[in-house]
Amino acid sequence: MKFKIFLVDDDPIYQEMLQETLGWNPNYDVISFDNGEDCLKNINDNPNVIVLDHHMDKGGLENRMNGDEVLKKIQETNPKTPVIMLTSQTIPGKTYDFIGEGACSYIQKGKGDITEIENSIKEIYENKKAPTS
Repeated sequence: MKFKIFLVDDDPIYQEMLQETLGWNPNYDVISFDNGEDCLKNINDNPNVIVLDHHMDKGGLENRMNGDEVLKKIQETNPKTPVIMLTSQTIPGKTYDFIGEGACSYIQKGKGDITEIENSIKEIYENKKAPTS
């Protein structure tokens, strides 16, 4: 059974780049969503990890959720699912907010972020494979 990764990002170029990079791993099944609502509609598919963009454009739709709101919903329904938060903005103190709200890590988009995301997912994957006593 493949390790299921939900990728939630409204930037189609970034989403495609990350999906292609992660998709090279034959053990991963990467499923992309361009908004949090679609991710939450599929949460019962039990992803092993969710990579979630913090700032998602509402696209003129006021009922669209940003990453903070999606993270809270994930924690309500699937609190054991690891969530890696992404942002392109520097937000002082926000790292602690994300971690306090249930994210397992916080990565700033930019130089080296793809490698950091890959390493975070690999660590979660390896921990999931490790036998428990």
